[in-house]
Amino acid sequence: GDEFPLAGSATAMAVESRRGILIPTLADEEIATRLPVHLPVRRAGIKTTLLAPLIARGEAFGALLLMSATPDQYAEQDIPTAETVAAQISGAVANALLLAEHRRMTEALQKSEASLRSIFSVAPIGIGVVSSERILIQVNDRICRMVGRSRAELLGRSSRILYPDEGDFDYVGRVKYAQIRESGAGTVETRWQTADGRLIDVLLSSTPLDPGDASKGTTFTALDITERKRSEAERHALETRLRHAQKMEAIGTLAGGIAHDFNNILAAIIGYTELSKIESVGSPVIASNLNDILKAALRARDLVRQILMFSRQAQSEFGPVQVHRVVQESLALLKATLPTTIRIRQDLSTQAKILGDATQVHQVVMNLGTNAFHAMRAQGGLLDVSLSEVLIAEKRPVELDHLPPGRYLKLTVSDTGHGIEPAIMHRLFDPYFTTKPKGEGTGLGLAVVHGIVKHHGGGIHVLSQPGVGTSFDVYLPMMTEEAAALPPLEEEPAAGGKERILFVDDEPAIAELGRRLLESLGYRVTSCKGALEALEHFSADPQAFDLLITDMTMPQMTGDRLAVTLMNIRPGLPVIVCTGFSELIGPERARDMGIRALIMKPFLKGEMAKAIRTALDPMGA
Repeated sequence: GDEFPLAGSATAMAVESRRGILIPTLADEEIATRLPVHLPVRRAGIKTTLLAPLIARGEAFGALLLMSATPDQYAEQDIPTAETVAAQISGAVANALLLAEHRRMTEALQKSEASLRSIFSVAPIGIGVVSSERILIQVNDRICRMVGRSRAELLGRSSRILYPDEGDFDYVGRVKYAQIRESGAGTVETRWQTADGRLIDVLLSSTPLDPGDASKGTTFTALDITERKRSEAERHALETRLRHAQKMEAIGTLAGGIAHDFNNILAAIIGYTELSKIESVGSPVIASNLNDILKAALRARDLVRQILMFSRQAQSEFGPVQVHRVVQESLALLKATLPTTIRIRQDLSTQAKILGDATQVHQVVMNLGTNAFHAMRAQGGLLDVSLSEVLIAEKRPVELDHLPPGRYLKLTVSDTGHGIEPAIMHRLFDPYFTTKPKGEGTGLGLAVVHGIVKHHGGGIHVLSQPGVGTSFDVYLPMMTEEAAALPPLEEEPAAGGKERILFVDDEPAIAELGRRLLESLGYRVTSCKGALEALEHFSADPQAFDLLITDMTMPQMTGDRLAVTLMNIRPGLPVIVCTGFSELIGPERARDMGIRALIMKPFLKGEMAKAIRTALDPMGA
């Protein structure tokens, strides 16, 4: 723990003079007179000290100290040896040995091999010498520990013994000697193999013993960078996950904005379609066309909800799903986009149901079908899709090991494309992993499929043979016979009333649509195109309205603030809030505020009618 000043010390003299210094066995009085700073070292029992400066790239950064309690252990002729050793250590640390130092090191090796070995044994990095034929001439203890071999096992052997294969061995020789010829030194990263078969990452730095005569061999340093490489890989993986998380956050923000605007558009399409259906009575062709429009709009609504669910901004809702119908719709869409070189064959004989999300099942079929298309687009082929009921017993493929025994609906999507290499099969469902060229795939398709199937309590089994094709078997738990046999709920006619409703939406088309839809149910409606206009109407006569229906996202004042303001004016006012998407309000917060119902846009006429009666008649709901 003691500290001694550097100024005036032998170390300072060695650094400043850039020469080795011998402090011989002198009397304490003479030491006190000539080198007082060294006196504590003498009193500690050190009789002889040999110092040499550590210099790299022209800068001195320390000194090599050899101390002995034996009098006259070191002599003047040992100074060159110490200087050479110091130059070797300096070069290893700086990763660039100077050519002149290499020559001195060669001479020192010939004069004092025993001294050099003692320094080698304590060096913190591997140091060795190879001949021009790459035969190991000298290695230190650190190299022996790195590869788990004794010095006897290594010396006289080709350095090939250090490498796992000929490829690594040839690469190092080719690159290292090319660098030495060009710049006098070589540095290369490679792999060594230990005696027990482990691979370690090594940074090799090499320089010739004599720049003018390559036949004298090459000295090298070896630094084990396995842990550093592992840390770098972990850091890279963390950075990648962070970028992915940020990307998903950005997708979520974008999805929210798209959902709000798109749902407003869909609200107009769905609402005016329902109004047109009312007026199409007596025209079955028009009514059929309007039903198709409504069906497509509702699919779009479900897709928006799916986007929000994927970006973790909405929750999926499970219900009975007739998978064969979802598959039929998906294949109809795929058929319209596939080239004529790809044929579709389907076998959807079973009509078994699952408890799930129809939109998510639709996405599974679309993603697997799209994958199959990419595998066959060059040569064409057959896309085979089938549904069957299977019984999973105790023995099953390892990919399905997590599934409890029972009855499952198996969806099989097969193609006759190029197949999947066995080496990458284990990465198929990794997010962002793709074999497609840049710009043709995000690597999310199969990851989404895996997430959806897992969310439904199912599993996936993949079979593939390069050059033959690929088959994805998706297993989804079937609904129990009792649940599947329940008759579908009959759609009740939309109930109306005579109450007075204040309807508020900043979109003129939605405001007008709301007025017409509610009037078709018998209500008396005042439609406002903004919160301030609604506040003015309500303030003029708070008793003139039985219910407030307001959009959430509006300029000047949001729907929840408008609701609170009007409920402060008239406590107990029933309120329904509509939103295409909002992070500011959810069902729990709405209830806490006293809002009777929260409806997601776009809504059907029947959904709004039911919500109105629930809000106006809470006891009868």
